[in-house]
Amino acid sequence: DEAEVLDICTRYSHQNKASAPGFQTAQPVLAVSFDATDGSVLVPVVPPPKRKYAFSNQVTLGTLCTLGGTGGASKTMLIMQIAVASAVGKSLGSMQVEEGSSVLFLGEEDQAERDRRLGGICAHMQADRQKAAERVKCFPSAGKDIRLTLSVNGNPQETPLVQEAIRIAKAHESESGISLTLIVFDHARLVLGGDPNAADHVTQLTRALTHIAHETGAAVVLLAHSPKSVLSKAANEINAADIAGSSAFVDNSRAAFMMYGMRPEEAKAHQITDSDRGQFVRLENVKANYARTGGGYWFKRVYLPTWDVAVLEEVALRSNST
Repeated sequence: DEAEVLDICTRYSHQNKASAPGFQTAQPVLAVSFDATDGSVLVPVVPPPKRKYAFSNQVTLGTLCTLGGTGGASKTMLIMQIAVASAVGKSLGSMQVEEGSSVLFLGEEDQAERDRRLGGICAHMQADRQKAAERVKCFPSAGKDIRLTLSVNGNPQETPLVQEAIRIAKAHESESGISLTLIVFDHARLVLGGDPNAADHVTQLTRALTHIAHETGAAVVLLAHSPKSVLSKAANEINAADIAGSSAFVDNSRAAFMMYGMRPEEAKAHQITDSDRGQFVRLENVKANYARTGGGYWFKRVYLPTWDVAVLEEVALRSNST
């Protein structure tokens, strides 16, 4: 009836009408507004409380971090180990990890692989399995549509999953009884509905991720791939620009890391044979807006035959000079 038609029209009036004959293209409307008092500044006399970091003393709570690297660099395993370490209140080797709960959306793993990895991680770390299960909420999302943005008539827009992720995160924080420290989306190509090389499409995704971080107070970590050309780069040539797609991925993140396999020159410097260097990976900080930039960690892949997975264990490598 007429009332129902008017109701539907009202609810959908904000959408682009370019597809309807006879209508001109609607322009996107900015929903944000500012009150003059929002810009009022009260300069503090004493320093505010120290920043709180989710991990590595470089990833601030309530901000977006991007972790890049080529396929097979063990990015997913690393972030799962950080989540378990956070759940049980442990560091990851020498890496600082804030105790708390976490929510992970793993776009390439199914339930069996998720459980296999978490089981292996807990066994290797001798972690409290019940505490890990209560504090780590991990969604195996292989084959599912986990896009946070979509391109609608050329305009990148958020999907309902943004608000759903916020709802899930807040509910998990309440149920677990401990502060939420980490939300992970693995990986960028699966959560971006648009062109990864288009700055406006990537910016809309990072805006959605930052919104999730602000609403939940957790550090949001986006895993991203690097082009295969990075495999031929020397270690000292790898930088933030090696994350595939628009530079907006890193520009709009408050922290960024690169993860890569050991290079021949590094193996020589650390007295690792060429046949063994494939077991080692490097996590290098390439950006930290709210902390000291730089530094990193060496990890060795340790194969667990019972679980049929390889976990990461931090190692201290010697050099030729020592």
